[in-house]
Amino acid sequence: MDQAEEIKQKLMEMVIAAKDQRFRPCSLVKTVSENSRVPIFRVKKILENLLKERKLVFTYRDPCSFIEIPINDMSRGPHPLKVVEDQEGNPWICDHDVDPSKDLAEQGCWQLREESSGQKD
Repeated sequence: MDQAEEIKQKLMEMVIAAKDQRFRPCSLVKTVSENSRVPIFRVKKILENLLKERKLVFTYRDPCSFIEIPINDMSRGPHPLKVVEDQEGNPWICDHDVDPSKDLAEQGCWQLREESSGQKD
């Protein structure tokens, strides 16, 4: 595998492994450049190619931009989830590798809440 392919692979792996599978563009380029000892301009060029090929995409969540895997990329397969209960017994939907002993909301879990019907038992 040549150096450009290795850089492509590192960029993809870092985005996939990142929290919420998104990475800030400057941080991504800088980290790969430093870890690979490749000039920033070369890593940027390889990232541009991944964006042109639609293997990665820019997204914007005001006021920040991110690099992410396209939502329609099904080659990664389904995203495995599980239900975890917090200390009060409330159910949360979480990624399969969440640490139940840590704050679930900070790890990106969604708390399930029952809608109140307005009636008392």
